[in-house]
Amino acid sequence: MEDLSLEKMHLDETLIKVKDVIDEEKDDIKTLTKIAKGKDEIWQAIYNKEYRVKKLTESLDKPYFARIDFKRDDEDKIGSYYIGRRGISKEGNIIIADWRAPISSLYYDSEVGNCSFQTPEGIANGDMSLKRQFEIEDGNLLNFFDVNLVSGDYLLQKYLRANNDNRLKSIIATIQKEQNDV
Repeated sequence: MEDLSLEKMHLDETLIKVKDVIDEEKDDIKTLTKIAKGKDEIWQAIYNKEYRVKKLTESLDKPYFARIDFKRDDEDKIGSYYIGRRGISKEGNIIIADWRAPISSLYYDSEVGNCSFQTPEGIANGDMSLKRQFEIEDGNLLNFFDVNLVSGDYLLQKYLRANNDNRLKSIIATIQKEQNDV
Protein backbone atom coordinates (compact mmCIF):
# COMPACT_ATOMS: atom_id res chain seq x y z
CA MET A 1 0.00 0.00 0.00
CA GLU A 2 2.89 2.34 0.75
CA ASP A 3 4.22 1.87 -2.79
CA LEU A 4 0.80 2.78 -4.22
CA SER A 5 0.73 6.00 -2.18
CA LEU A 6 4.26 6.87 -3.26
CA GLU A 7 3.48 6.18 -6.91
CA LYS A 8 0.31 8.30 -6.72
CA MET A 9 2.34 11.12 -5.20
CA HIS A 10 4.95 10.77 -7.96
CA LEU A 11 2.23 10.89 -10.62
CA ASP A 12 0.77 14.07 -9.07
CA GLU A 13 4.23 15.67 -9.01
CA THR A 14 4.85 14.62 -12.62
CA LEU A 15 1.55 16.12 -13.78
CA ILE A 16 2.48 19.40 -12.08
CA LYS A 17 5.87 19.40 -13.85
CA VAL A 18 4.29 18.64 -17.23
CA LYS A 19 1.77 21.46 -16.70
CA ASP A 20 4.69 23.78 -15.87
CA VAL A 21 6.36 22.81 -19.16
CA ILE A 22 3.10 23.50 -20.98
CA ASP A 23 2.82 26.92 -19.33
CA GLU A 24 6.43 27.74 -20.26
CA GLU A 25 5.75 26.78 -23.88
CA LYS A 26 2.61 28.94 -23.94
CA ASP A 27 4.59 31.88 -22.54
CA ASP A 28 7.20 31.36 -25.27
CA ILE A 29 4.44 31.34 -27.89
CA LYS A 30 3.12 34.69 -26.60
CA THR A 31 6.61 36.20 -26.65
CA LEU A 32 7.40 34.88 -30.12
CA THR A 33 4.05 36.04 -31.51
CA LYS A 34 4.89 39.63 -30.52
CA ILE A 35 8.07 39.61 -32.61
CA ALA A 36 6.99 37.31 -35.45
CA LYS A 37 5.60 39.83 -37.92
CA GLY A 38 7.14 39.09 -41.32
CA LYS A 39 9.56 36.47 -39.94
CA ASP A 40 8.70 33.04 -41.28
CA GLU A 41 11.26 31.22 -39.13
CA ILE A 42 9.60 32.57 -35.98
CA TRP A 43 6.17 31.46 -37.20
CA GLN A 44 7.62 27.98 -37.72
CA ALA A 45 8.92 28.03 -34.13
CA ILE A 46 5.47 29.12 -32.92
CA TYR A 47 3.84 26.30 -34.87
CA ASN A 48 6.31 23.78 -33.39
CA LYS A 49 5.62 25.01 -29.87
CA GLU A 50 1.86 24.91 -30.40
CA TYR A 51 2.19 21.32 -31.61
CA ARG A 52 4.32 20.47 -28.54
CA VAL A 53 1.72 22.05 -26.22
CA LYS A 54 -0.97 19.94 -27.88
CA LYS A 55 1.02 16.72 -27.44
CA LEU A 56 2.03 17.56 -23.86
CA THR A 57 -1.59 18.28 -22.99
CA GLU A 58 -2.60 14.91 -24.46
CA SER A 59 0.04 13.20 -22.32
CA LEU A 60 -1.57 14.44 -19.10
CA ASP A 61 -4.12 11.61 -19.32
CA LYS A 62 -1.44 8.91 -19.32
CA PRO A 63 2.03 10.45 -18.96
CA TYR A 64 3.89 7.16 -18.54
CA PHE A 65 3.28 3.42 -18.51
CA ALA A 66 6.38 1.97 -16.89
CA ARG A 67 9.21 2.51 -14.44
CA ILE A 68 12.59 0.91 -14.11
CA ASP A 69 15.12 1.35 -11.34
CA PHE A 70 18.65 0.97 -12.66
CA LYS A 71 22.07 1.43 -11.08
CA ARG A 72 25.01 1.64 -13.42
CA ASP A 73 28.11 -0.22 -12.34
CA ASP A 74 30.11 3.01 -12.47
CA GLU A 75 27.66 5.02 -10.31
CA ASP A 76 26.64 4.92 -6.65
CA LYS A 77 23.00 5.94 -6.99
CA ILE A 78 19.99 4.00 -8.28
CA GLY A 79 18.03 5.99 -10.86
CA SER A 80 14.27 5.67 -11.26
CA TYR A 81 13.22 6.12 -14.89
CA TYR A 82 9.58 6.56 -15.83
CA ILE A 83 8.88 5.59 -19.44
CA GLY A 84 6.15 7.09 -21.60
CA ARG A 85 5.05 7.57 -25.18
CA ARG A 86 6.57 11.03 -25.14
CA GLY A 87 9.83 12.08 -23.56
CA ILE A 88 9.46 15.16 -21.38
CA SER A 89 12.20 17.20 -19.75
CA LYS A 90 12.35 20.43 -17.82
CA GLU A 91 15.47 22.51 -17.29
CA GLY A 92 17.61 19.67 -18.60
CA ASN A 93 16.13 17.10 -16.21
CA ILE A 94 14.28 14.14 -17.66
CA ILE A 95 10.77 13.88 -16.22
CA ILE A 96 9.69 11.02 -18.48
CA ALA A 97 11.96 8.97 -20.72
CA ASP A 98 10.73 8.42 -24.26
CA TRP A 99 9.91 4.75 -24.91
CA ARG A 100 12.48 4.80 -27.73
CA ALA A 101 15.32 6.14 -25.53
CA PRO A 102 18.25 3.77 -25.01
CA ILE A 103 17.55 3.32 -21.28
CA SER A 104 13.97 2.29 -22.08
CA SER A 105 15.27 -0.80 -23.88
CA LEU A 106 15.90 -2.30 -20.44
CA TYR A 107 12.17 -2.39 -19.85
CA TYR A 108 11.51 -4.23 -23.10
CA ASP A 109 14.53 -6.50 -23.37
CA SER A 110 15.88 -7.27 -19.90
CA GLU A 111 14.95 -9.11 -16.77
CA VAL A 112 15.41 -7.72 -13.27
CA GLY A 113 19.06 -8.22 -12.28
CA ASN A 114 22.32 -7.65 -14.13
CA CYS A 115 21.74 -6.14 -17.55
CA SER A 116 23.06 -3.59 -20.01
CA PHE A 117 21.95 -1.25 -22.76
CA GLN A 118 23.59 0.54 -25.65
CA THR A 119 24.22 4.28 -25.24
CA PRO A 120 25.80 6.66 -27.76
CA GLU A 121 28.98 6.44 -25.61
CA GLY A 122 28.99 2.62 -25.47
CA ILE A 123 27.51 -0.14 -23.35
CA ALA A 124 26.09 0.79 -19.93
CA ASN A 125 26.25 -2.14 -17.52
CA GLY A 126 24.43 -2.32 -14.23
CA ASP A 127 21.63 -3.78 -12.20
CA MET A 128 17.91 -3.29 -12.73
CA SER A 129 16.21 -3.72 -9.36
CA LEU A 130 12.64 -2.84 -10.38
CA LYS A 131 10.49 -3.18 -13.46
CA ARG A 132 6.97 -1.81 -13.02
CA GLN A 133 3.92 -1.23 -15.23
CA PHE A 134 1.19 1.29 -14.54
CA GLU A 135 -2.49 1.52 -15.29
CA ILE A 136 -3.21 5.25 -15.55
CA GLU A 137 -6.41 6.75 -16.89
CA ASP A 138 -7.37 10.43 -17.00
CA GLY A 139 -4.31 11.31 -14.94
CA ASN A 140 -5.24 8.90 -12.14
CA LEU A 141 -3.17 5.93 -11.08
CA LEU A 142 -5.47 2.92 -10.99
CA ASN A 143 -2.90 0.25 -10.26
CA PHE A 144 0.64 -0.92 -10.86
CA PHE A 145 2.30 -4.29 -11.28
CA ASP A 146 5.88 -5.33 -10.75
CA VAL A 147 7.02 -7.59 -13.56
CA ASN A 148 10.16 -9.35 -14.61
CA LEU A 149 9.88 -10.85 -18.09
CA VAL A 150 8.17 -8.98 -20.90
CA SER A 151 6.34 -12.16 -21.80
CA GLY A 152 4.96 -12.08 -18.25
CA ASP A 153 3.54 -8.64 -19.00
CA TYR A 154 0.52 -8.34 -16.68
CA LEU A 155 -1.42 -5.85 -18.78
CA LEU A 156 -0.93 -7.96 -21.89
CA GLN A 157 -2.02 -11.09 -20.02
CA LYS A 158 -5.08 -9.22 -18.74
CA TYR A 159 -5.99 -8.35 -22.33
CA LEU A 160 -5.42 -11.91 -23.50
CA ARG A 161 -7.67 -13.32 -20.78
CA ALA A 162 -10.41 -10.94 -21.90
CA ASN A 163 -10.04 -12.17 -25.47
CA ASN A 164 -11.06 -15.81 -25.93
CA ASP A 165 -9.44 -16.28 -29.34
CA ASN A 166 -6.65 -18.81 -28.70
CA ARG A 167 -5.02 -18.07 -32.05
CA LEU A 168 -4.52 -14.45 -31.01
CA LYS A 169 -3.02 -15.56 -27.70
CA SER A 170 -0.51 -17.78 -29.49
CA ILE A 171 0.46 -15.11 -31.98
CA ILE A 172 0.99 -12.41 -29.35
CA ALA A 173 2.95 -14.75 -27.09
CA THR A 174 5.38 -15.67 -29.88
CA ILE A 175 5.90 -12.27 -31.49
CA GLN A 176 6.21 -10.05 -28.44
CA LYS A 177 9.98 -10.51 -27.95
CA GLU A 178 10.65 -10.31 -31.69
CA GLN A 179 8.55 -7.16 -31.97
CA ASN A 180 10.55 -5.53 -29.17
CA ASP A 181 13.77 -6.46 -30.97
CA VAL A 182 12.57 -4.71 -34.12
